[in-house]
Amino acid sequence: MWIFIQSNHLANGLRRVLYYNLPMNLQDIQRLHTDGFLAAEVRDRIIAHYKLQDAPNRFIAIISAIGGVLVAAGSILRMAVNGEAS
Repeated sequence: MWIFIQSNHLANGLRRVLYYNLPMNLQDIQRLHTDGFLAAEVRDRIIAHYKLQDAPNRFIAIISAIGGVLVAAGSILRMAVNGEAS
C-alpha cells in the first residue's frame, strides 16, 4: 500500500511529496478509522479487498524458528555420528 506525506516546510514554498511503500496491517487500518481518517464502510472495503487479518503472534514464530534450527542441527549431528561409526 502506498503512503504519501506532504511536506510544506521546504525553502521557497516548494511542496515535496514523499512516497513510501510501507506494508500496512489490520491494526493500521483500525487506527486510521479510530482517528477519524477513514469511514467505517471504507475501512471494511479496504480490509475485504486486501484480505487483511490480525498479525500472527511473533513469539510463536520465533519459537518455531528456533525449534526448526534445533531439529536441523540434531539431524546433522546424527548423520555425523553415524558417518564416524562406519
